[in-house]
Amino acid sequence: MKVDVHPTTQYTLECVLCQKENDETKTSTYCTFCADVLSVRYHKTSPAMQVPLKAYQPDPLKHHLSTLTQLPRLSKTYDIDLWAKLEFEHPSGCFKDRGSAIEVQKALELGRDAICLASTGNMAASVAMYASYYNLPCFVFVPEQTSEAKLAQATIYNATILRVQGDFAKCEELCKEFALSGNVYLAGDYVFREEGQKDFSYELLAQGVTDFDAIAIPVGCGTNFAAIYKGYAEMKAAGLVDRIPQLLAIQPEASSPVVEGIFKREKVVKELVQTIATSVAVANPFDFHKVLHAIDETDGKAYTVTENDILGSLREMAVTEGHFTEPACALPLAAMKDHSHEWQGKKVLLVLTGSGLKDTRVVAKHSLTPPVLEPTIEAIQEYVGSGFVEMQKRAWGKARSVVLADVALSDTRDKVFNSYVEAIQQRGKTLQKHEIEALQSI
Repeated sequence: MKVDVHPTTQYTLECVLCQKENDETKTSTYCTFCADVLSVRYHKTSPAMQVPLKAYQPDPLKHHLSTLTQLPRLSKTYDIDLWAKLEFEHPSGCFKDRGSAIEVQKALELGRDAICLASTGNMAASVAMYASYYNLPCFVFVPEQTSEAKLAQATIYNATILRVQGDFAKCEELCKEFALSGNVYLAGDYVFREEGQKDFSYELLAQGVTDFDAIAIPVGCGTNFAAIYKGYAEMKAAGLVDRIPQLLAIQPEASSPVVEGIFKREKVVKELVQTIATSVAVANPFDFHKVLHAIDETDGKAYTVTENDILGSLREMAVTEGHFTEPACALPLAAMKDHSHEWQGKKVLLVLTGSGLKDTRVVAKHSLTPPVLEPTIEAIQEYVGSGFVEMQKRAWGKARSVVLADVALSDTRDKVFNSYVEAIQQRGKTLQKHEIEALQSI
């Protein structure tokens, strides 16, 4: 199985708003006439996936299509024919690789000396990986408070990390200035990335399963959502598929400018968004108008889910089907659970965008640190039989005040335990040493 890719120069860059043609040697980000977003329009349809390159090198780091699999246990639980596309199987552990492979090749085709981007996570790692492979210097702009853990992947791929005073918006601004000040390609959720990420839809065709009633997609900037739609639209125009599934845009309730904008029929920009699903925490959704168009064209829907729903679904996917993903990947399942009455008996694809190893902090914050036990079988058996183990499993990601029902503790000890754990949960922190000792003592 493989996707047939056809490089071509027979295309134009058009603004999605004013429809004017733009010159790719001058911009691959915003329209130079009205500052809205761009889209690639090919002059002809094709049975192959067209990419806007003079020459195309198949992804040198990707060796197989990402797995398409049924989710039999969850399907039975919710009476929905649930499937998943395991996008965390890409080399960097994230779907971003589809777009990065094209962006880096476009940077080389345009004769750029380097590539730059503002990112604190998945995209930084992905672009740095491909830039390193092609020996193209990569510069990553990050806010000053960015953790070293988030930058580890980009760093190992030899990217130059530029830590900047200020917030992410300031990093984006400086990154654009840096690109304009030299012969540097500005990477990001822009038009050529979309052309790489539409490969998702063509892979479904190669895998022989395109007849989904709906595809549930976590949404941040909206570029991946737009790309999946574009892939299907191109395949439909070429006669490769009969219809496009309903596309479902799903965001955290605490970070939902796209969903809000869909209902208002206009772009919404937030001052601040904060969610445990950090990879989709976007205040200014770059490709909103493309998302709105895709929703309209597919009779799609937009859902939000709570932080508790995200946590519960993250755990459920891991325990039930064995897939440990980053928190954003829990959005599709959470939405299906909330709206199961709408989708019963339907065939729905969940897009699992990134590996759980991308963001282990969420798991750490919502798990009690295991106590250190005496090295005797008696101590082990006492601990296993105490009820604490099962309590921890039930308590993960939930309010701790209702999880001690089956644990044989006195009322006084219940109160002590609850007071400690509730305080820890509210702070969103892992247990400190004295807190562990306090819990062990009861």
